[in-house]
Amino acid sequence: MDPLQVAIDKHSRELLPTAARIFTFIYLVITLAHILVLPDEMVSPMVGIASFSLFVGITLQFSMDNERIQKHAELVLVFLLVLMGFNSILHMYLSGDVRQTTNFVFVMAVSGYVLAGIRTFYPTVIGLLGSWIILVIAGLDWDAEARHFGFEILLGAMFALFLHSVRRSQLSQMTSLESTIDRLGDSQNQVMARESLMQNLIDNIPSGIVVLSKDTRVLYMNEEAKEALGLEATGQVGGPVDQARFKFYHQSGRALGVGEAPVTRVLATGDPVKNEIVGTRLPDGEMNWALLNAFLLDIQLTGESVVVVAFTNITERVKVEMQLHESETRARTILDSVEEGVISVDKEKLVTSFNPSAQQLTGYAEDEGLGRPLDAIFQYVDTADDTEDGIQFIHEGVLTNANGGEVVVELLISELLDGDDLSGWVYTFRDVSEQLRLEQERATMDKMSSVGVLAGGIAHDFNNLLTAIYGNISLAESVIRDPDKALGFLKRSSESIQLATNLTTQLLTFATGSEPVRDVVDVEKLVREATRFSLSGSSIAVTFSIDSDVNAVEVDDGQVRQAISNIVLNAKQAMGDVGLIRIVIANSAPDSEKPG
Repeated sequence: MDPLQVAIDKHSRELLPTAARIFTFIYLVITLAHILVLPDEMVSPMVGIASFSLFVGITLQFSMDNERIQKHAELVLVFLLVLMGFNSILHMYLSGDVRQTTNFVFVMAVSGYVLAGIRTFYPTVIGLLGSWIILVIAGLDWDAEARHFGFEILLGAMFALFLHSVRRSQLSQMTSLESTIDRLGDSQNQVMARESLMQNLIDNIPSGIVVLSKDTRVLYMNEEAKEALGLEATGQVGGPVDQARFKFYHQSGRALGVGEAPVTRVLATGDPVKNEIVGTRLPDGEMNWALLNAFLLDIQLTGESVVVVAFTNITERVKVEMQLHESETRARTILDSVEEGVISVDKEKLVTSFNPSAQQLTGYAEDEGLGRPLDAIFQYVDTADDTEDGIQFIHEGVLTNANGGEVVVELLISELLDGDDLSGWVYTFRDVSEQLRLEQERATMDKMSSVGVLAGGIAHDFNNLLTAIYGNISLAESVIRDPDKALGFLKRSSESIQLATNLTTQLLTFATGSEPVRDVVDVEKLVREATRFSLSGSSIAVTFSIDSDVNAVEVDDGQVRQAISNIVLNAKQAMGDVGLIRIVIANSAPDSEKPG
């Protein structure tokens, strides 16, 4: 809608209550005046129209808040003016007095002020003029007096037009002024909104902002800066810098000197400070760490310059980095002190770490190994099958060092994971040459010990056999005149000689590694003979419990006989030649027939 028309509608709504009150008061007075002053023939019509006008005014007073009346306030004003004009025309007509035109001129003049809208003013004024002209022409003489009031009517119309133009111009100017005020208000609101937005942004960004004058007075400080510097809510704004709060520290913990302070450097050189890590100490002694930027900023409106210090709190990150550095230092120290060589490589098999033991075993210095392919410094060949150790494998092989020497090493290869992704491998190896030599010596000693035990057992068996041979021969000589007894002793001597032969055969089998001589033998006979021979000359008793259906077996007679003899001899020695040995012989059930 046209802003001027909006202003006119507003003007009509604001004017309507006053106009209605004045209209009601005027017609209250007119009604009473008509009753008291007018002649009888004019009282009824004039009092009737005046009373009607008074009723309209009173009704309008009580209906002022009606939405339709407010919406059409300008038309209601037109109606009131028309009603006033009709009262004047009727009075003039009934009285036949053209001098009543003065009231009509008043109505037109009021119309010029009240009706600022073109669509209501011109029709109303033209209607009033037309009504007066028609009345004069039709009902009154057009004499000199009528012409005089006609000129007065014309002046009234011109005065109404003047008032209409002035009022319309006023409303137009008021509209322009209000529009300007609204625009200024909008601009001011926008500026305030932007300032509020900027203030909220600065106060809520996770970075501290401090603005300092060139004489190091604090001009502005946001909440993050106050918290990071350990200041109260009022902070330092407007006052000089608190040197205790604005004292910065190097990562090593050393306090920065005056000349090293970021603000001092910016003021001295004009160059910005970018991304420096500095610390500030809180009142409780804790250290805050920040990533700091500082620079000069020229204020165009005043021509002054200020120092802006912006810093982001990275305390947690610095603590984590310090802990990580300490962990790396500890890990490096441990890695450098272990005897095993450790080489780590990335996914491309390029060396990323190389501890001193690895340098010693490979013959390459650290600077010669880092960044090179693994194969260039770790020349390794497997010499044995891999043995599984948990989920990894321990390899044994030969490592050729930089000088061409060979070292036997054990190698463990482990994966390096970044989350679920493979990022490389770790090769851990150690020199096992001395360990292998010691193991070989130990194996040789074990073999020699075994041979000694074997030799002692064989000597013991041979001694027993020779004793039996010599004893039986001696007994045979003593009873040589009794051929039967002598034959028995010689037969036993012959059996001992056979056992000695079997023992010699076993020794040859062990020494040459040849296959045992197997034959089907009677188990009961073999066990009885070996037991009787082993216990000959002993007071130990022996009993046998032998199943009747014992199967024959295919074995090396000499070896099994020797084994049984050793068992019986061990039992004999354990009992001290006094006691009872019970021997049970039975078939063993196949695995499929054994009870579950």
